[in-house]
Amino acid sequence: MALWQRLVLTVVAIVAASIIISIEPAHKLKIDQNKLQNCRSNILNLVNVL
Repeated sequence: MALWQRLVLTVVAIVAASIIISIEPAHKLKIDQNKLQNCRSNILNLVNVL
C-alpha cells in the first residue's frame, strides 16, 4: 500500500473518530467543541489537498 493511501486511511479514521466523539456532550468528555471543530476542519482540508 502506498504511503499516500495509508495517510488517507489514517485521516478518514481520525475524522470518523472525531464525529463519534462530537456526539457525546462536551461536559462529559471535557472537550472544547470549538477545538474539535477546528481539528475536523483541518483534517478535511488536508483530505481535499490530497
